[in-house]
This record gives sequence, structure tokens and C-alpha cells, in this order.
Amino acid sequence: MGESTPFGATYIAAHALGVRAGIAEMAPQLIGLDPRHVDRVNDAMDGALVGHNHAKTAIDVACWDIFGKATGMPVCDLLGGRTRAAMPIISSIYAGDPDDMRSRIAEHRAQGYRSHSIKVGAAEAEGGPALDAERITASLADRQPGEYFLVDANGGMSVEHALRMIRLLPPGLDIVLEAPCATIRECQSLRARCDIPIIWDELALDETAVTQIVANDLADGIGLKISRMAG
Repeated sequence: MGESTPFGATYIAAHALGVRAGIAEMAPQLIGLDPRHVDRVNDAMDGALVGHNHAKTAIDVACWDIFGKATGMPVCDLLGGRTRAAMPIISSIYAGDPDDMRSRIAEHRAQGYRSHSIKVGAAEAEGGPALDAERITASLADRQPGEYFLVDANGGMSVEHALRMIRLLPPGLDIVLEAPCATIRECQSLRARCDIPIIWDELALDETAVTQIVANDLADGIGLKISRMAG
């Protein structure tokens, strides 16, 4: 996965204008390099700009694409070969009125989606945990066999909010929490206090963070975005 969002500068650090600024900063050091020498291009990018992996990702991916075209090989073969494992496409259901979210899931289901990411994280003034519980319940009301539901807060819930929301859910709902809280400490606290599987993505920032997550059994899965690793 990769993510450099067009949703402004307060959603995640990798916002679209930041990518353009990073590329502009690195470009003078990259002109004239052979794009097939991917490691050398990455060395040059690191020498020209500290951090900003989301900007480096665009160049890295382009270099691998050129390398594949030059050798006549798919990039997946250059990286070790495809596994042929089926990868489901996940719909993204933005937070809103519960009945509207239910309808949008039905629309995506009709298009062939079998996995759905339900966005939550209502402020107290909007309805708080009670509204989020209604959103989840409505979204799963027509759940079909084999469907998979992520409840994604993009790091926007406190532990208190998440626990209140979970306690308001009907028993037996088959969900997975994704990125419920903004910090490792909060997610670790929540994991110790609920029995719902948790997947991390926003907090899987680099190799060190991923190692910590695995070593301390902090998550049941990781959504690893290649833009966090510079490609």
C-alpha cells in the first residue's frame, strides 16, 4: 500500500503538497542518474533530503517501473516473484448517518466488494461513541457470509471513546479495529482491555516500529504502507 493523501495537511504527515515540495528539493541531485540503479537513486535522495519518505516513494516506484520496462520483467518478479494469493479490494465507507453508511455498503457489495472499511470517530458533540456504535451496527446489518469489516478510526479515538463504543455494540458482531488510537501506549492499553482484534497502520511508521509491534504482541495485523518506507 501507499498513501499520500489529498485530504489536506492535518490528516497524515504525507500530504500531497508536501510530496511535490520534497520532489522539487531532491530533483537537482537526481537529474542524470540511471533510474535502473534503484539503490543509487535512493542513496542520492537520502543525501539530498532527510526523511520525507512519502516524497521519496514516488521516485522509487517510478525507478522500479523503468527498471522493469528495461529488463522486460514485471516489477513483482524483480522483487522476488508473485505469490498468486488473492488480495481482496476493501471499500472505504466514510463516517456519516448510519442508514446512509448501510446503503453505501450495499452499493459496494453490488459492485463486488467483500471487505469494507467503516470510518468512525465521532466527536461528543456529534454523538460520540453512541453514534459510532450505531454506524457499526447499521453497516453490519446485512452482512453476507465471507464479508470482512474493518472499523477504522485513523487514530482518532481515545481509549475511553473506544471502550464506550465497544460496550454499546450488540453481541456477536464480527469486526476488526484498525488504528483506533493515536499513540502506541493508547493502542496497547486498549488491546489489553478488549477482545476485538486490532490492526495498526498509522503507527507502523518504520522498521523499528514494526519490530516493536511484533515483539510486544501489540497487534493482530499491520497495514504496511510503502510510502512510510520510502518505496
